[in-house]
Amino acid sequence: MRLTRPAIVTGAITIAVIHTWAYLSVFGYAFAIGDSGQQVPASLGILVNVLGAPLMFLLYLGPGVCGLWGRWWGDDSNLIIGLACLNGLLWGALLMWAALWLSRRHRHAA
Repeated sequence: MRLTRPAIVTGAITIAVIHTWAYLSVFGYAFAIGDSGQQVPASLGILVNVLGAPLMFLLYLGPGVCGLWGRWWGDDSNLIIGLACLNGLLWGALLMWAALWLSRRHRHAA
């Protein structure tokens, strides 16, 4: 099966939307648990860190790391949502690239 350009773009955007929704849901749940004074389970923390890699780790560096771009977003939650969307797009592009690479490799092997 040959992956066409529209299929690749659609797949990347679909993965990005699902990834962004999943990250924001898990992050919101972990934040609510931590904000209530309870201990966040380790498995939930690991899931947040895996889904948040690599761009969400920029939040640990503070808002100044993004320069004027970071201040343009205004509120902290806007910056988190913006980085989550960009991170989702990165995951979508990388996963579709991997699918394309695997399909080409499989096609040449056959």
